[in-house]
Amino acid sequence: VIDKTPVKVTLSDSNLSGNTALNLGGAIDHRSSGEFKVINTTLSGNTAKNGGAIHTTRAITIDGCEISSNSATSKGGAVYATGTGAQVTVSGSSTFTENTANLGGAVYIELGKLSLNGATFTSNSATENSEGKGGNGGAIVIAGGSLTATGNNVFNSNTAVNHAGAVYVTNYEADDEAKTKTPSTASFTGASFVQNNANYGGAVSVSADCVATFEDTSFTENSSVNNGGAVYAYHAELQINGGNTFSKNTTSSNGGAICLTGSKMTAQGANTFSENNAVNHGGAIYVTYTNGENGKYGVLTMTDGKFTAKLVKIDRDLVLIPNVAAYFAAKGQEW
Repeated sequence: VIDKTPVKVTLSDSNLSGNTALNLGGAIDHRSSGEFKVINTTLSGNTAKNGGAIHTTRAITIDGCEISSNSATSKGGAVYATGTGAQVTVSGSSTFTENTANLGGAVYIELGKLSLNGATFTSNSATENSEGKGGNGGAIVIAGGSLTATGNNVFNSNTAVNHAGAVYVTNYEADDEAKTKTPSTASFTGASFVQNNANYGGAVSVSADCVATFEDTSFTENSSVNNGGAVYAYHAELQINGGNTFSKNTTSSNGGAICLTGSKMTAQGANTFSENNAVNHGGAIYVTYTNGENGKYGVLTMTDGKFTAKLVKIDRDLVLIPNVAAYFAAKGQEW
């Protein structure tokens, strides 16, 4: 444990394997305001309730590390960062492989910040607990915090039982009478999502009032059981800022590439949707609404996009239109 008193620590060329903690940080529990760097180090087979390998409430840099086969029974199979002072920076071609947790198979960020540059997440998983809860964010959960991913970050073959095979962008709910919620933001530039799988949002799932932005990012062969083969958004906002490709993503339900449920999506620039498939509706994009007191319509605004699928369904009429693929489930939606 590195606690409270400011201490500058650099851990390099080391191997931390097979360590266990009952609660926080199977290998490292960092709470000091001093600079902490983990460089060219292997963290493998560590376990804890939260943060199988690392727990931090402060700033930590992970550079050139191999982080594999760590597990948490609750949050963050490899890394659990908590509090507004938590800031995790991952760089130097660090890899996260086969880490597991109930929430955030590799990384769980709660109210903090996560910066990625050149990281690879492979075969991480989020599973349900004995009560059938959780199973969100096969690689990463951002809860009430922020994620900034720049450079060549790769998410490959990550899985979640429920939401987000790779990245789950969701709220943090405070333990107060009002159950105050803090939304998250996530931004991806130059990322690749390949063959991730979940129930909702094969690669990415974005929940109420959260915002996710994508630019020059590719989604290939991701899949979901329910909605959103690549991306699922519920009462959320997506900004698709050009140079993105959605190819060969599939769902057994609606929205082969993207499902918008009471959500807003703005897409501009040269975004390409090709060979995506939905068993039900919306080979590329499915736009629907929610009922009830807090019900919302879905809104899609798109310019300069390219589609290779052909099916449009508006209300109950099937219409074949070359070079377009979207499904509008409610009146009042605009193309």
